[in-house]
Amino acid sequence: MNLVKTYEEIYPTIPTGCLLDGGDVPFDYDDYLKRASAESFEVTT
Repeated sequence: MNLVKTYEEIYPTIPTGCLLDGGDVPFDYDDYLKRASAESFEVTT
C-alpha cells in the first residue's frame, strides 16, 4: 500500500528485437510468447 515504484521498475525496458528473435526475453513475457500464435488472434489458456 505504501510501496512506490518507478515506471521502469514496473515495466522494464526490453532489448530491441528480443521478442522477435527469441533472444533475451524477460521472464514475465515467457508465458505470453508460448501461448502466442501467428495463425490466430484467439485467446488461449
